[in-house]
Amino acid sequence: MSSSGLAVPDAAFVAIIIAASGCFVLVGWAIHSNFHRQQPEGMLHAQAGLGVQSQDEYMREVRGRNYEAIRGVFGGRYERRGVA
Repeated sequence: MSSSGLAVPDAAFVAIIIAASGCFVLVGWAIHSNFHRQQPEGMLHAQAGLGVQSQDEYMREVRGRNYEAIRGVFGGRYERRGVA
C-alpha cells in the first residue's frame, strides 16, 4: 500500500492522471475544431452564388435602406454624396 492510502503505486497514479489529461486535451481540440472551422478566403465568394451574402454586399444593402429611410424623413430632399 502506498503512502497515499491507495492500492495503486504513486508513479502509476501520476501516469494515469497525465494520460487522462492528454485525452481531455484531445477531446477539447476535436470539439473546438469541429465547431470553429475557418473557411478559406475563396469560400466566401463561392458561397455567394448559393444565396449567402458577403459582408460587403450586406452592408451595401443596409446602407441603401438607410438612405431610403432618410429620404423618407426629409421628404426626398436628401442627396447621397460620395458613396459608390
